[in-house]
Amino acid sequence: MSDFLDNYIKKNRPFFKKQFKYLTDNDWTLRENYKTYSRSKKDEESLMVTDYRALNEEFKLQAQLVDGVLDRVKYLVNKVKSEHKNPKFKRFYKFCLEIVEFHTERIDTYTISADLDAIPKGERGDEMEFQSICFKHFTKITDMINSFEIIDEEKSAGLVQFHASKIAPLSMHWELVKIFPAIEKELERKGIDFDSPPKNEFLINIENAPVWEVEKHYWEQDKDTLQFYIDEFKKIRHGVVIDGVKILPETYFHINIFKAPIPTLLTNPNTGEPYSEDIIQNPPLRDNEWFMIQDSYQKAKKESKMLFFAATRRASKTTFNTSHLCHGITIGKKKLVCAGGSSTDLGHVRDALVVHFQNVNPAFRIDRLGTDWEKGVIFGIKSKDNKDIPNSILKIANLDAGGNKKSEILAGFTPDGFILDEIMKIPFKSQLEGFKPALDSPYGKRCVAILSGCVCAGTKVYTNSGKIVNIEDLQKKEGIIGYNGKSISKEPITWIKPPAKKPCYRITTTGNNIIECSNDHPFLTSSPSNKHTSTFSKAEDLKIGEHLYMSYEVPIFGNTKNKDARLLGLLIGDGYNGKCGSEIALEGEDVYSYLNNNYEITVMKQFQTKKGTQYRRAYIRGSGAITREAGIDELVSINKTFPKNIHKYDKESLCELIGGYFDADGYVQLTKNSIKIRIGSISYQLIQDLKFNLLKLGIDCSISSSKREESCFGKYGHKKSWEICIAKIEDVLKFKQNIKLLSQDKQSSLNKVTDFLDKRKLNKNASIKRFRQTINGKGDFFLDKKNLKNLRRTSVKSIEYIGEKDVYNLTAGTTHTYLANGFVTHNTAGNEELSKDGFSVLNYPDANDILQMDWEALERNVPEEAITWKRTKFGTFIPGQMSAKDGLVKITTTLDKYLGIRNAPNLAKIKINVTDWVKAKEIMTIDRKKKEGQREAFIKEKLYFPFNTEEMLMSTKVNPFPEDEARAHLAEIREAGRTGRKVDLIKDTSGQIVAKDSEKELPVFPHQGGFHDSPVILFEPLPKEKPPRGLYVASLDDYKQEQASSDSLGCFIIYKRQSGNDIMGDRIVAIYTSRPNPHSKFHRVGHMLLEAFNAECLMENEDMEFKIYLDGIHQTEQWLIPSFNIAGDITLKQNQRRMYGISPNGNKSTIINKVVNYCKEPRQYVDEEGNHREVLGVHLIEDEMLLEEIINYKDGDNFDRITTFGIGLIQSHVL
Repeated sequence: MSDFLDNYIKKNRPFFKKQFKYLTDNDWTLRENYKTYSRSKKDEESLMVTDYRALNEEFKLQAQLVDGVLDRVKYLVNKVKSEHKNPKFKRFYKFCLEIVEFHTERIDTYTISADLDAIPKGERGDEMEFQSICFKHFTKITDMINSFEIIDEEKSAGLVQFHASKIAPLSMHWELVKIFPAIEKELERKGIDFDSPPKNEFLINIENAPVWEVEKHYWEQDKDTLQFYIDEFKKIRHGVVIDGVKILPETYFHINIFKAPIPTLLTNPNTGEPYSEDIIQNPPLRDNEWFMIQDSYQKAKKESKMLFFAATRRASKTTFNTSHLCHGITIGKKKLVCAGGSSTDLGHVRDALVVHFQNVNPAFRIDRLGTDWEKGVIFGIKSKDNKDIPNSILKIANLDAGGNKKSEILAGFTPDGFILDEIMKIPFKSQLEGFKPALDSPYGKRCVAILSGCVCAGTKVYTNSGKIVNIEDLQKKEGIIGYNGKSISKEPITWIKPPAKKPCYRITTTGNNIIECSNDHPFLTSSPSNKHTSTFSKAEDLKIGEHLYMSYEVPIFGNTKNKDARLLGLLIGDGYNGKCGSEIALEGEDVYSYLNNNYEITVMKQFQTKKGTQYRRAYIRGSGAITREAGIDELVSINKTFPKNIHKYDKESLCELIGGYFDADGYVQLTKNSIKIRIGSISYQLIQDLKFNLLKLGIDCSISSSKREESCFGKYGHKKSWEICIAKIEDVLKFKQNIKLLSQDKQSSLNKVTDFLDKRKLNKNASIKRFRQTINGKGDFFLDKKNLKNLRRTSVKSIEYIGEKDVYNLTAGTTHTYLANGFVTHNTAGNEELSKDGFSVLNYPDANDILQMDWEALERNVPEEAITWKRTKFGTFIPGQMSAKDGLVKITTTLDKYLGIRNAPNLAKIKINVTDWVKAKEIMTIDRKKKEGQREAFIKEKLYFPFNTEEMLMSTKVNPFPEDEARAHLAEIREAGRTGRKVDLIKDTSGQIVAKDSEKELPVFPHQGGFHDSPVILFEPLPKEKPPRGLYVASLDDYKQEQASSDSLGCFIIYKRQSGNDIMGDRIVAIYTSRPNPHSKFHRVGHMLLEAFNAECLMENEDMEFKIYLDGIHQTEQWLIPSFNIAGDITLKQNQRRMYGISPNGNKSTIINKVVNYCKEPRQYVDEEGNHREVLGVHLIEDEMLLEEIINYKDGDNFDRITTFGIGLIQSHVL
């Protein structure tokens, strides 16, 4: 048998070497070797794409080569079973496996490192199919090798093997010993100690640390090496105590084990100049991490609270979050969750995880076994039979910016670690509420949850008058056309966001419908889970072939009849600027006869064409005035447009103009199987105008471009032309029904559409009916159980990333939708809208189970003159001074000095970079002064690098109220506890109204909806004697009881008018904001307030329930003020059908302006110590929630307290 073995090896080794050489010389993983040019048929712009056919062929060739090697090895293994321990066999077998493993490692590296986000969307399907082929071959090879049952005892120490000969990491020890007891016995034999405490020393300070041998399992390492790193694992699992200070395991891991790209100052060796470069290394210990981990994280863990970091920009939150996740994975926390609302932000975390595990000391490395982060990626190893042995599972969940259908996306996942990243960019409260139960356990929180935190220019939209404008030119007062589920709808615009740069895509659908938009812009699409339902999907989530929906028609026309509409269409088509003014080129008799019969024309030139038709160049008297009046400035081809006021044309005039344009430049194309209507121009603006005006008539068309012949460049050298094609039979029919052509040849061809339908045994009604059935599939489409009608379906052809661009977004007030280039799209939430949830949680940490800010820890070593904040109840605040902003260089000291601990020699070895608070304040102040003249830039500078918590909550929107003063005043009264007395009102046995201290909680701002029983807030005691009528006035903004889930509250306010020098004059003395169940309780408490202060009430009369309540006890006239009209500086519109109160319709701005003026008006104020000082009126308000409304006011939103206060001020003004 040995002779057979010798001969087999001698015969096959040279052959195998040749095979191995081919593998090494031909690397199919180099994608650049398989790139080719893809040329569009309609233009000559080329695109580099992957030639997957060639790539597949090369891989299959190499796979067959490896299969051939394995087949021969299998034959040998079975033939010489008795020789398996023969050194010759072992060497040859090892040589053969090296060839095979070279191939499998290439597959493994390719599939694990592949990043679908980096691959063009059009290639992702091919890429996934190719990876599937690769992995199937990988599995086939592994199974065949395992079937040989030959153990490399030198390598495995006779204990265990893993799939694809993977090496077992030390991180997996605590899992592997449960499955393989032999490992534990081997470690016992070596005398490895897992119990005694390690030396209290930082790894980064240890010189000549042992080198981990990457080709060996952890139990195969040298004893001293293995013991050294097991001691390090003790530190990252349990922390370490140095000179009496406990260093948390998370802190130890972050500065000793974690790897990340860190900006590092280097010196150019040639020039000596300094420069900065990101170097992958252990992060330095900074006061940031000490405050975030040692102070705040440890305290949150002890108090069983969630931790909300409200941080400055460039505070390294992503680095901290990634470090926290990597620590959990390394020590074997079973389930980890990282959630957020942006695939970009989550991608940063994912990429940072990959960087760490690629660069970390191999003693702490652990493989990931998949790439589907949304479902959960396993970190661990595969057993010999290819089964997962997990150490940790990490789920990275995209909350999709608060999409309604994803409110439960986190529910059902019980985590051992949880991070909600970039929380100020998403509305997250519904998801967090659904997730909170998963954090609970009988012994407190399972873990410390860490929270940290539209369309492009040129897009066409329709105003409510039917005007087609670019979105950047849209005015708020014009409104916008949206979609209500059945047809188009006229939407008010409640907000237009200033342009902002965002990553953008160009999306092209069938028919060459094109839109450029931000990555997060939502489109109405077919639901991925059910093609007969629909949903809104972000642009970045769209896929090739996915269906988008466009409006079937936009039938909005004006009332203006333009008798010259046909002429305008002809001039747009064949008119030009001639020597005599506006001239026109005519061919044929039909159009010439029309013009000659209706206008005074002069033929400048005439000749017969080769086709036998008459060509004329003519001047039309008065045509210049007609075009100028229509807003057509010139008739130069490239600059031609439709009339500026075309949206005012009635339907007949619009059809006449379009008819004239087609008479001039259009043609009807007849073939055996189709009828198409075409028209072309070198003016893209003109073609777009035509497309969107045809949509008013329900006519769909496609736009295509083509390169012009060089001889056609003409005077203006334009190399590209555009063409509209109306191709669908139902659209040709609509064109024929609406638009008549003067050209008899064209009209005759168009009339043949009826013959065409007859030939195909169709009729026009059946055709249109069939079309609507086609777009509806098997039935109607539904969105939130709403039946959707009158939509066209179009498929995505291409998605192209076009870089960052200025994007424009708005809020449509009713359906929150609007048509953009005909597509049904949804409002994109602005950043300040998205951050509302974050602000509401930060301001009420106790109510939201969030750790309160530890101001003492932050102020460690901060000089008094450098403190820029006031201590308030808030989440964990990281000020701008701690950021990596340009110029803010930290000072290096030692940990003993930072903590103020003497005689701590080991702490003195540990360096820490701390904030230079005085210098940082100086630099930030200078940076702010540079931007004082630019309001938005100035506010953003404060927002991004805040001095205090109030600046984090600032808005770039224009707030008519003195927002900064209100914010400062609110912080002042909260700190002083000057926020009124919470009471419940009752009547004693004598009928006297008395106030009892209340334990009820106030409704937080903004109210999240539902019932809430609140206390009354008193700012002065109830009067002991009945006050005179008119000293106090009351106001009311009620709510509709049947809308139980509404976010509206009812509000009564008692306002005291000035009498003499009363310190409480011109101030709110009582407020009751509530939504109890039943509604009558709200009215009873409000009634007691009126009685106690003897105050007549002026109410908003949209909701009349309080009047009904008073009618029932016959006291309406006693307490309610009738409707009234006043002249002068206040003008109110009245609801003539209501006898009491004022109407909200048309009066909103008047009501709001009264409060604005009150807040901004300087007032002489006498404080409690008798000091006179001048303050703004806002400083006289001591109700927390009214101040919150003032600070957060935005036109169009619901502000119950402001409205009520404004009504009270109007009543006071009248008196």
